[in-house]
Amino acid sequence: MSFTSALLLLAVLCLIALPFAVPGLLELLLALTIAALLNAMLVWMGIVPEQSHVILLTLAGTTIVSAVLIWKPLRRLQKSGEKLEEDSGISDFVGTVLYLNAPLSKSEVGQIDFSGVSWQVRLSADSTQELLPAGAAVKIVSATVGLLVVTSV
Repeated sequence: MSFTSALLLLAVLCLIALPFAVPGLLELLLALTIAALLNAMLVWMGIVPEQSHVILLTLAGTTIVSAVLIWKPLRRLQKSGEKLEEDSGISDFVGTVLYLNAPLSKSEVGQIDFSGVSWQVRLSADSTQELLPAGAAVKIVSATVGLLVVTSV
């Protein structure tokens, strides 16, 4: 196996492992993936000689440089991810139309089965109706953990 193939294989294995990595290891795997791809390109272009000790040194160096360069942007993304989870405006459920299996009023929280889960459902404060009958079509306007806020369609 050539060094270029070995580096590409390393990059692919690291990419496969990324979804299963814990924070901290995630950054290292991503940096190693970037470094392996970069080194494979450098070996293929003939810039780095095909000697194992040289390739290992350049792989170590480019991994460190990659880790330093991606550390802050990844931390920023991870921190903003916490805010996005609380912001229901980005939920994939928003805009989905459902049908009530029980009457729903503004004063009480109801239940609805959606996506294989029994959710608490609340009528939006902006809704023009005070009570919706069973079987009424509703649209999800906001979604948080365990709670769907709906309005009549």
